[in-house]
Amino acid sequence: MKRNSLFPAGIRRKWRIPALLLLLPALLALAGYRQTHVGSFLEQIFAQARTDHRPIQQSDGRHNSGGSPQNTPTEPFKARCVGVKDGDTVAVLTEQQREITVRLFGINAPEKKQPYGERARQFLSDIIFGKTVQVVPRNRDRYGRLVADILLEDNRRVNELVVQAGMAWWYRTYAPNDTVLRQLEQQAKNAKTGLWKDPNPIPPWEFRRSGKKH
Repeated sequence: MKRNSLFPAGIRRKWRIPALLLLLPALLALAGYRQTHVGSFLEQIFAQARTDHRPIQQSDGRHNSGGSPQNTPTEPFKARCVGVKDGDTVAVLTEQQREITVRLFGINAPEKKQPYGERARQFLSDIIFGKTVQVVPRNRDRYGRLVADILLEDNRRVNELVVQAGMAWWYRTYAPNDTVLRQLEQQAKNAKTGLWKDPNPIPPWEFRRSGKKH
């Protein structure tokens, strides 16, 4: 049986070794080229694999008022209040360490520059800051904030407590069917509680409108 050879049959045996020596640099160069490119190709594959399996980073909400609409919670969830921005807006931290801005449904507290603006913020802070609460989502507002009811551990609705104390208006434009808030506002008016001590308190939506005109 004949052996396979790198050389054509016509080349004599005595010339094969010198020919091999001449071909050796070329063979080594070719091997090095292949090794370099194969190594580079494998490195690209491993780099892509590392990228594809990198954990997805969740937004903590600090750079967004409430997170993207795709991440809007739709079911009630527990969270801890970590900030009170004004009399009707708070920041909560979920069990997944995600910070969400929550606008209390159906109420509208005085603006910070209005009378009772700071008092309303302080009242809300006193009853909710640092506490674990139940957030019941309703929808999102035009600023991307989560609009929700917030319940204390004893199931009292924070939205109602604020209106009952005369620290916010019933936001009838966005909660026209909330008869509880309507009744609580009327009771606070009759008792001249909180901001209703003022004979003619200006609703925040009118205050904002007048501010735009000037």
